[in-house]
Formats: sequence, structure tokens, C-alpha cells
Amino acid sequence: MNVQGVIKYVYDNRLGKDGSANKFPNFKFKVGEQEIVLWSSILHPAIAKGKNVSVTVQASKKNGSLFVLTKEDKSPMIQELPSGAKPDTSFNVDDFESENFNEAVTAIEKDIASSSVPTKAFNKDEYMWTMALLKSGIESGKIGVTKEEIDLKIKDYKFLFQMNFHN
Repeated sequence: MNVQGVIKYVYDNRLGKDGSANKFPNFKFKVGEQEIVLWSSILHPAIAKGKNVSVTVQASKKNGSLFVLTKEDKSPMIQELPSGAKPDTSFNVDDFESENFNEAVTAIEKDIASSSVPTKAFNKDEYMWTMALLKSGIESGKIGVTKEEIDLKIKDYKFLFQMNFHN
């Protein structure tokens, strides 16, 4: 996840309350409404109150708090943005995915329709594969035993067989 914005505050947690060195030195800072932790004993030059930054973060599995991701060379993924730069909000992931998905489905359908490979009248491999999947689905209770559901699953399994095994 990427967080962009102005740093509101920075807390230096390298020393404990008694002044001794902290076992896990870190810096906590707030960007927008997100509090982020940089696990490091060295303060990154881009981290200062009032600076406009872009930070790549991940949520902790233990407590859900956000922490800064690091590159392979152990440098934090923080970038200082020029002053006055605004985040680019013109890109919508959902639209991008749906457009590409629709294009991919159309391309696959055209490939299947244009293929001149003669199909067998009865494909025993396809039949056995489809029936095995259908039987296991019915026995596990994942597929309802209605004519419509079974017909839909048979069509789906035949399509999967053709796509995966090119028959």
C-alpha cells in the first residue's frame, strides 16, 4: 500500500524512558490519518515534520499497525515529493482491471472461434475429467443438485478442459 501526504509529527523511539538504548529502535510518524513506523536506528532524511512524502507500507500481521517496507538493500521505501505536488488520482484500478479483463476474454473467445482444429464428436478424456469434477463437487455439497446448476457446471468444466488441455 502506498501512502502520500504531509508528515504531521515524528516521534523518535530510539531511547527508552530511562534513557537507555531501545532494543527495537524506531521512528513513528503520521501521514494524513495513518500512523506509520520506520524500524531503524537511523532517521531517513525525508522524514521531518511538514515534508511531503510518499511511503510504501504494509500492515503488521500481529497488531495491524503500518510499517515502512524496505528494498533488498534494506533501504526504506520513502520518497520525498516536491512541494506543491498533489497525488495522482486519475488512475482507477477497478476500471483498469475490468477493461483488461474484458479485452482478455474477447481475445480468448476470438482465438477459440478462429481455431481450425477439428473437434472430436466425443472426447472421452474431457468426459471423464468433467464427470470426476462434477461428482466430487456434488459429494462435497459445493454444487446443488438441480438441473440448472449441473448444466452450468458441465459447461464451465468443459470450457476449463478446453482452455487447459487444448482439446
